[in-house]
Amino acid sequence: MLTVTPEDDKAVEARIKKTNEALHRPGIKREEVTAGYDKWAETYDEVVLLVVLLVVLVVMI
Repeated sequence: MLTVTPEDDKAVEARIKKTNEALHRPGIKREEVTAGYDKWAETYDEVVLLVVLLVVLVVMI
């Protein structure tokens, strides 16, 4: 069973924030956008799983 801790949440939030900032900065090139979304896609399943688990935990409380 996967255990979600506050540190996991903070790490995911930090990664999402960093990716968003990198992909929406002025003057970014198309190749950089593509590379950024490719990197984001590598962890997409992990982020979605974490969100689903958090929703389940909230519903159970």
